[in-house]
Amino acid sequence: EYASTLGPLNTQKVLISKWVDYSSKYGIGAKLSNDCYVILYNDSTKMVLYKNNYNFVYIKRESSSSWEDLDNLCSHFNFSTYPAELKKKVILLQHFKSYLDGTKFEAPSSSIPPDPYERYWDVFIKKWKRANKAILFRLSNKIIQVIF
Repeated sequence: EYASTLGPLNTQKVLISKWVDYSSKYGIGAKLSNDCYVILYNDSTKMVLYKNNYNFVYIKRESSSSWEDLDNLCSHFNFSTYPAELKKKVILLQHFKSYLDGTKFEAPSSSIPPDPYERYWDVFIKKWKRANKAILFRLSNKIIQVIF
């Protein structure tokens, strides 16, 4: 697996380290180099699982008519406090993580507070495109990652 990055060279940039394509039914998911997990669902909503494996962010679909601030699109939850309408997507998040890790996902039994200074939801998959011999990801941190 070979990955190249188009854009400014910065070792602090977050990249995709593993990915899985279930777009025929649900969406595409990835593990990031910052140990977070991201899903771009087929309905253009997104989820980012923090590296503490307990907190996550649900990102609503951006309206095409107006540019919206990312913070206004985000809702912050954990596995103990999320609305019933997100249950299917939360289950899918757990399945994506299990597949990417090769182990069954189990949410921590108690809350591990996220680092208050890290905005884990800043990096997610905005778009992706499959080519003959590669897949291209456009991430929210303005990185275009090509994986062969």
